[in-house]
Amino acid sequence: MSLSIHTVLVDPDELFREGLRRLLTEDSFRVSRGVTTLDEALEYFRDKAAPKLLLLGVSGGHGTTAADVQRFKSNYPQTRIVVLSELCEFDSVLAVLRAGADGFVLKRIDYKTLAKSLRLVILGQSVLSSSVIDFFVRRPEPKTKTAAIGPFAAKDNMLGGTITSDKFSRREVEILDCLTQGDANKLIARKFDIAEATVKVHIKAILRKIRVGNRTQAAIWAQQYLFARDTSGFDADAVGGDGTSKD
Repeated sequence: MSLSIHTVLVDPDELFREGLRRLLTEDSFRVSRGVTTLDEALEYFRDKAAPKLLLLGVSGGHGTTAADVQRFKSNYPQTRIVVLSELCEFDSVLAVLRAGADGFVLKRIDYKTLAKSLRLVILGQSVLSSSVIDFFVRRPEPKTKTAAIGPFAAKDNMLGGTITSDKFSRREVEILDCLTQGDANKLIARKFDIAEATVKVHIKAILRKIRVGNRTQAAIWAQQYLFARDTSGFDADAVGGDGTSKD
C-alpha cells in the first residue's frame, strides 16, 4: 500500500506549483495546500496538524530562504523541509542547510528522481541533488577549511572534471547499478559470485571517489548523474535501502 505523505507546496510560480502539485498528488503525496509564500502556509496550518513535508520553492535569489526554513522549523520542528531552487550558490546552500532544511535540490531535477529523494527525506535522510553535489565537488578549494554540509563535507583534495564510468572499475559500475536498485550486500555478492566482504570494499571505494557518506547517497548520485549521462548500458530505475551505511 502506498504511503500517503501530507505535503504543503510553497512556490511563487503558479504554473510550476500547479504542475508539481498534480504530479505529487498522483504519486502518493497528499498535497493539502499549494501557496505562494511561507506566510500563507504558516497561516493555513496555525490551527491544523503539521504537514509531514514542506517543499519550499525558490525563484531567483535566496535572500530570505534560510530565515523561512528556520521560521517554519521553529513552529513545526517535525516537518521535513526540502528546498527546490533554480540556483546553486555555495553560501546560500550552506545557510539553508544550517537553518534546518533536510534537502536541497535544483528545479531541473527529473520528477522520478525528485519523488525518490523526497521519500528518502521522509525516512529521515538528508538529500542533495547530484547537481548540487557536483557543484561542491568541482568548486575551487577555499583558502580555509569549510564546515561540513549536512551529510556531505568539503574535502581538502577536491575532485576535478566530470565523473563518468571510466573513473570506476567495471565491477564498481556494476555495484553502483545494484545500489540504485536497492540491493543489499548479500544480494550483490550472490549476483557476482563474490564475497560479501569484497562488496563492502568496492562500496567503500565508490563512496570515497564520489565524496558521499553512505550507499543511499551514492545511489541517488549514480541514478541521476552517472547513468543519466553515460551509455554503458545500465538502466537505474529505483533507489532503495534504508539510508544507513554498513560498509
